[in-house]
Amino acid sequence: MIASLIKLILSNPSVSLLVTGLIGSLVSLLFKKRPRSKSVIVEAFVAYFFLFSIGIGYLNNFLMHVVFAEYTAKFIGWANSPFQLEVGFASLGMGVAGLIAFRKNLTFRLATFIPPAFFL
Repeated sequence: MIASLIKLILSNPSVSLLVTGLIGSLVSLLFKKRPRSKSVIVEAFVAYFFLFSIGIGYLNNFLMHVVFAEYTAKFIGWANSPFQLEVGFASLGMGVAGLIAFRKNLTFRLATFIPPAFFL
């Protein structure tokens, strides 16, 4: 049972990181003073989305395409090629921007969201 759960979490990093971000948002909201406005609640969910789904998610993508390139190519049915490095380094840039966006303003977050939106 535990092994199956761990396999499910590790085989679905996008979903796992989204859920982790939702949990992080809820935990952070527990420490905010009450009453919490709608903007405080939305801010928490958006910030943690950028931290986990964009930041950590794309850094994971970078690692998989650059460090574990042979495994990843085989897993997705590609031949290992320079294109995989290109995808990996594009993911690195988006991941770093996502980590920075965790603590930045709406304008920075909107600019950070554009590349992943078109990349996917």
